[in-house]
Amino acid sequence: MRIDNGDDVLWSDMRTGKQRSNWRLVLMMMAIVGLLVCPVGLSASEDSPSAVLIQPLAVDGDPTAAAISPYVLHLPGVGGFLWADGNLMRGLTDGLSGWGVGYYDWTNGDPGLAALHDLTNKNRQKQKVAAWIQQRLTDHPDQTLTLIAHSGGCAIAVWALEQLPQAAQIDQLILLAPALSPEYDLTRALRHVRTRAWVFVSDQDLVLGWGTQVAGTMDGAHTEAAGRVGFVISPQADRLEYAKLVSMSYRPAWQELDNAGDHIGPMSYLFVRYFIAPLIISGQLPSQSSIAAALASERSIPGQQN
Repeated sequence: MRIDNGDDVLWSDMRTGKQRSNWRLVLMMMAIVGLLVCPVGLSASEDSPSAVLIQPLAVDGDPTAAAISPYVLHLPGVGGFLWADGNLMRGLTDGLSGWGVGYYDWTNGDPGLAALHDLTNKNRQKQKVAAWIQQRLTDHPDQTLTLIAHSGGCAIAVWALEQLPQAAQIDQLILLAPALSPEYDLTRALRHVRTRAWVFVSDQDLVLGWGTQVAGTMDGAHTEAAGRVGFVISPQADRLEYAKLVSMSYRPAWQELDNAGDHIGPMSYLFVRYFIAPLIISGQLPSQSSIAAALASERSIPGQQN
């Protein structure tokens, strides 16, 4: 049984007759090639800046606010922290006023195919992220904690949740274009999610199509990844836990938010600020009217930059 229960959302195409040119596809293909041929042998030590567990951003200009605020942790993909991750972080900080927002580059300074295939590092990183989550939950039991991840980082997020003690739960999990195999059983991870796990899927994602068929998914399958075709409930899966999973298939209307359905589409600044951030705050999908009003308000501000 394939999971895809987001089709009943009230969305209509907010962009009529406006098509995105081929430059984005060209840039995307260049990014894929660059990612896959990332030089190997540049691994950082455990004490290097890229190996620091959490790189928190200031909240409303106050670096200490992250310690006492609801918190969102982002895990980037196998390419490490890239410009697209910067767009995502900016969208989160602008859309989540008063929240703590941070990221962790789990590739340890050795991105690309090395990060994809290094089982030792993946095992070490899932333990480190799990330890951080558990410490955060212990230190701030009354504050919400959301985990958001992209591509290969989604596997680290899922595996970290699987390591948590039985009673430990984050509030929400958001998986953007997960590079896991569709048959991967999320049951153990979902037990550590209190409310919803949102999965963003696009059949236009070439990286999770031929890319993972050739290079493999994070769990070692040479197939189209779940971020392209969705997750499948296996016979062994716990259907009660899977009731938390909401699969969001790509919609052309999201082009209005600079999400073209490609691998980095859901990381665009506008999409994160006006779709993902409200989703994190309310736990509900934002309405088309609320997004349209927010976009109209932003565009009415002279000199507003995305």
